[in-house]
Amino acid sequence: MPTPLQTFEETVKKLKVMPFEFWHASDQKQTIGVLDLVTESLRRKIAEKNLLETSAYKAILDTQEVIRAEEFDEVKFIKSLIPLIGVYREITASNKNMQIFLDYLGKEVAETLPKLLQHHIAMENLEKNMAGMPESEKHENDLKVLQEIGIFYVLEYTLQVQLEFTRISDEDKRKLLTDGLRVEAGSLPGYLPIKDTYSAELCYKIYDEELRNKLFRVFFKFDETYSGEDLNVFYTVLKEMNLALLRAFYEAGLEEYKAMFYAPFGNNVPLDEVIKKTEAAEMKEKALIT
Repeated sequence: MPTPLQTFEETVKKLKVMPFEFWHASDQKQTIGVLDLVTESLRRKIAEKNLLETSAYKAILDTQEVIRAEEFDEVKFIKSLIPLIGVYREITASNKNMQIFLDYLGKEVAETLPKLLQHHIAMENLEKNMAGMPESEKHENDLKVLQEIGIFYVLEYTLQVQLEFTRISDEDKRKLLTDGLRVEAGSLPGYLPIKDTYSAELCYKIYDEELRNKLFRVFFKFDETYSGEDLNVFYTVLKEMNLALLRAFYEAGLEEYKAMFYAPFGNNVPLDEVIKKTEAAEMKEKALIT
C-alpha cells in the first residue's frame, strides 16, 4: 500500500490536470478507496498513541470526512490537506528530505486549489448565463463560439504550430514552445505560456454539455500526455489534439474553416476538407517513418 503522502501527491497531481468529474469512473472509485485506506491507517496510528486531542488527529479526521462523504468534493479535499501538511512538517522537522517533499506537495496544493475553484465558478456562471435559453439559441451560440474562439483563437494558432514543427530546427521548436518565434506566416507566441487559456476561453462558453465535455477531454488528454520537454511527444499530442478538435467542431455543425491570420491547410474551405488534409499529412508522416 502506498504511504498517505504518496497517495495525496498522486491525487493532487491528477486533480491539477482535470477536475474529479472528468476522471474515469473506475479511477474515481479506486482513488477514493485508496485514500480511505491510507487515511484510516494514519488515523489508527495516531489513535494508538493516544493523541486523540491533537491537531494531527483533527486534521486526519477532517480529511477522512471529505473522502467518506456521499459525493467527493475535490475543493474540500484539497483544502483539508493544507493543515495536514502542516502537521507533517511539525512531526518531521528534523528530516530534511521530508521537508523538501512537503514543500513540493504544498506547492502542488497551492497551484491546484485555485484551478479547481476557477473551474467551479466558471461552471456556475455558465449555468446562470444559459438558464431558460431556448435550445436553438444555445446551438447558435455554440457555433459562434467555435468559430470566433475555437478557430480564430485556438486552431489557427495550434495548426500553424503543427505545420512549423515539420520545418524548423529543434532550437526554434524550443523557442516556439517557450518564448515564441517569428516565422514566414507571422509572429507566433510561445505555446506553453498560453496553452491553459484554450480550454478556459473555449469550453466555459459552450452551452451544450456533451460538446463542452468532449472539448474539455481533448485538452485534458494533451495535459495528461505532455508534461515535459520532449519535442517529439509534444508534436504527436499536438497533432492528436488538433484533429480531435476539428472533428468535434465538425460534428457540432461547424461546416467551414474561416481564418483571420493563419490558414496552413487552406482558408474559407469546408471543415471536412481541413480534416482530410490533416489526416493525409499524418498518414504521409507515418509512411515515411515505416
